[in-house]
Amino acid sequence: MTLGNKTTTHGIDLDPIDELLEAQLRDIDAARAIPRPEGIGKFYLEEAVEKKAEEQPPLAAARGEADARPWRLKAAEFEYRTAVTTSYVDGQREIVANARERFELAAHTLGVYTRRASGEKVPYYLRWALILGGDVAGVAGAAILLGETVALGVLQAVASGTAAITGGLLAQEVRDSRLARKREKLPRDLSDDERRFAHLFRGGDGGERIVKWIVAAATLIGLLIAISIFALRYTTEGSTAAWAFGLLAAAIALASWANVYHYTDEATDLIEARRADYVRELKRLKRLLKAREVSEHDAALAMATSIEMEAASRGLATQRAVEATGAQLLNEHADVAGHGWTHDSSRDRHDVSRKDHRDTERQLQVQLPRIDLSVAYDPPAELVAGAVENGHPDPAA
Repeated sequence: MTLGNKTTTHGIDLDPIDELLEAQLRDIDAARAIPRPEGIGKFYLEEAVEKKAEEQPPLAAARGEADARPWRLKAAEFEYRTAVTTSYVDGQREIVANARERFELAAHTLGVYTRRASGEKVPYYLRWALILGGDVAGVAGAAILLGETVALGVLQAVASGTAAITGGLLAQEVRDSRLARKREKLPRDLSDDERRFAHLFRGGDGGERIVKWIVAAATLIGLLIAISIFALRYTTEGSTAAWAFGLLAAAIALASWANVYHYTDEATDLIEARRADYVRELKRLKRLLKAREVSEHDAALAMATSIEMEAASRGLATQRAVEATGAQLLNEHADVAGHGWTHDSSRDRHDVSRKDHRDTERQLQVQLPRIDLSVAYDPPAELVAGAVENGHPDPAA
């Protein structure tokens, strides 16, 4: 039987079940079993087999450690960077948890006060683009017809359109004041969660007088743009075109105002801001989790551990195989098993000298066990007369 304990990446080839199935038992007419001699505690062969079996696990462990050493070195290379990245990940996890908690609190508390429909952001900015494009077209066309260069006319038109859009942004203050009055609650009526957003439930305040001036300023911006376009068109194309383009400019300014007023919702803005914070921190966490240092370190450790565990398993398997082989040898060659230790020397061999062992061996008439599974067996006459059953000459003859 040939055994190997080198750690490999292949499966274990030993199949003890098949070996047992190959064993054959035959019927015989008679059988005789000779017990171990009383003077022999352990044969030398048995002790050699035990030592050889005990040698297998540490040998396999050493080979496994050698095979795993490159992976251990690779894991050590990434250990510091992995520790730093792991600390970042732990901190980012806490940030993500806090961001999620704030988002869920805002959505749960303020969700019933939202007025803006979901998915409104894209139409809002699309309307902005169309309003700006219409205002630029009206002003640029009038300036170019008046004799202005194309570049200067377009730049002036862009500035005019930006002014119209900016004037429309002032509608946000009006919308906020309106919704604040609708959400207004007394402090004693607020729930614990609503108290964390108490500024949204205070209703109107003294600053609404400023809002009136803001409305007047936005109206003035729209009027100035409309009057300028009216004057340009009146000079180049007459009164009809002047009135047409002037009124269009006024309508664009009002549309800018209406677009902002429709979109503005402080409660929805707060929820979306909290959600954006959560999504941003979550993306940062995902980037940290994809760090090469952590994956390389964990993969190297897993490979080294797997190699060492495989080596340990192979060592135990080889130990059992050696023990089984030793038992098989004793069973098949009982007549030549050799000498052995006495019962006293097997318990404390280190305190007995070699001379005492030799003297003991000369005095013992060794009787080795033998089991014959084939036919009835009678020892030959010459073996009984001139030799002991282990095949060695009788020292006393």
